[in-house]
Amino acid sequence: MKFTDKGRRVRDKLSEREKKVFQSLTEEERLIVEALEGSLSIEEISSRCHIPVSKVTEMIHDLEEKGVIKPSQ
Repeated sequence: MKFTDKGRRVRDKLSEREKKVFQSLTEEERLIVEALEGSLSIEEISSRCHIPVSKVTEMIHDLEEKGVIKPSQ
């Protein structure tokens, strides 16, 4: 799912399923998903989102479990 387009949210371009998934995320989860679009490291995401590294790691795992993001290969 692509939630950002050069820093701007593109919710209007999302499928209905993607809109429902995005709406169900917490604000912190949305920040993480948007930061992941930029291929940032966990440390960079932590710094940008003002969330501790341990919580970012936990949230990424939870988002993978929910099927919101896919693990990198």
